[in-house]
Amino acid sequence: MGRSRWRIARGLRVVALVAVLALGCNTEPCACPPAASSLVFYGRVLEASGSPIEAATVAVSLGTPSCVFQIRAAPFATASTGADGRFRTPAQLSAAGTEACARVAAFRATGEPIAIVEGTLVRFPSSDNGLDSVGFVLRAEQIPSGAR
Repeated sequence: MGRSRWRIARGLRVVALVAVLALGCNTEPCACPPAASSLVFYGRVLEASGSPIEAATVAVSLGTPSCVFQIRAAPFATASTGADGRFRTPAQLSAAGTEACARVAAFRATGEPIAIVEGTLVRFPSSDNGLDSVGFVLRAEQIPSGAR
């Protein structure tokens, strides 16, 4: 008889513990402020015909708000394109709250330039404002047959 009471008591303790955990865990979304965002550059690299370019290197450089870039400065962020020509740079937090001019350049695996977009003014986000991401489509220039 003593042994069955012990099993019942142990069972009740387990049930009570499960109830406390179940009632104490809140599955509602967090009411805390959103986490600080970060700037991501993303997009596609395409041939002049519109077909995707795989394994292209995309380099993002930053300059002053008036688009002055340091000569030979390392890229701010880099990425490679997938089979569908899409790229996405890792999130960057180091410049939060600042404004900069972005240069996004794509290069073939051989190092040959594909396209460059320069002059996009971006404001890096801080925890309360700013862009979250910037998208680009870089298309290889189609050279007229007489210009070669």
